[in-house]
Amino acid sequence: MSMSLPAFLKSHGRPWLLPVVVSAFVLAAMVLMSGAKPASAANAGVAPPLVEHCNDSGATAGMELRCTIEIINYLNADGTLASSPASTVTITVCEAAESAGTAPCAAPITTTSLVPLTTARQCNAAYHGGGSWIECRVSIINYWATAPATVAATIFQCSGSVILGPGAPGSCDPLEAANTAASTATATIGQCNDSGYGGGTPVGGFVCTISLSTTTALLPMHVDQCNDSGYGGGTVVRCSTRILNLITPAPVPAPPPPAPAEPFVQTYTLVCYEGETILIRDGDWLLYPGFTFGECLVAATPTPTATPVPTAAPTAAPTASPTALPVAVPTPLPVTPLPPALQIVPSPIVPSPAGTGNTAPLNADRSVAWVLWLGSIILVGLVSIGARSVTRRYVPQSRHHRDE
Repeated sequence: MSMSLPAFLKSHGRPWLLPVVVSAFVLAAMVLMSGAKPASAANAGVAPPLVEHCNDSGATAGMELRCTIEIINYLNADGTLASSPASTVTITVCEAAESAGTAPCAAPITTTSLVPLTTARQCNAAYHGGGSWIECRVSIINYWATAPATVAATIFQCSGSVILGPGAPGSCDPLEAANTAASTATATIGQCNDSGYGGGTPVGGFVCTISLSTTTALLPMHVDQCNDSGYGGGTVVRCSTRILNLITPAPVPAPPPPAPAEPFVQTYTLVCYEGETILIRDGDWLLYPGFTFGECLVAATPTPTATPVPTAAPTAAPTASPTALPVAVPTPLPVTPLPPALQIVPSPIVPSPAGTGNTAPLNADRSVAWVLWLGSIILVGLVSIGARSVTRRYVPQSRHHRDE
């Protein structure tokens, strides 16, 4: 005998469980009907290992879609994510109803990764209506603490993409014949397969490139890009991929701070010249207004200069004491005494009587006395000379007459 759920719960004494069970069924039905997915690791604060971008855009004609994915992983030697520097993923999208490669772009979005990102899926089943423009790029760079063992990435490219029109046969590098994998799913890089084959491809309208890429067993990579896209007539498809495994670059030390610049000091000197105030600044002569002739030497305040470093006072070199030149002692000339007749005997000086109020000063009396004294000496000399002359002339004649 069957029993309903409410009756079952009531018969077992748990009627309060009925609202809980009904709520759980309703919530599950809402999730299934809306197609909602569980919260991703990205929404939980952890970036997922898979990055999907610009896929399934539809068959609208005349649309332009340009997208990029740039992944940077900093890895330990065992392939786990290093604690620093931060690993990141950056995505950009440019989308508009035009097909000239000029659609406006939204701002790039960069997210920090907490697990290594290993797979990128982008621009698949994108705008396969006619006259569209698909241009996408994936770049993955893994920086390892120590060099891992790497091998060349396997590729699967340009399969099923037969290009017709002015841009035929298109450009694939490497060529389809150089593929090293059998499918996109098994290749490290699967790109530009079953795309761009609608005909009327313009010149340069189909270009797919895989740069020299590597992979490692410690952290296998996978890129799935530009597949089943842009196969409407006259559509442009341009896609490129690269995967690099490099050694973590050594941190570059920060450059030392620049030395402080020497302070710039200008010296100003004011002088007065022909009634004008002159400013001498670094050797240039300039008129300096605002000063009169009498103020120009004291009114201006010069720019302060740096305090000079005291230097030791120079020690004067000792100088040799000058040697005195010998002084010649003059030889005294011989003095011949005058004969007694020519010797001058000074006359005694008679003091002048005391002068009265009407007499000349004492100095005048002395001058007159000196003149008289010199005159008397000269007169005595002349008389002596005359007497000697008379004696020589007349005395002999007197002796001759005496003898007769």
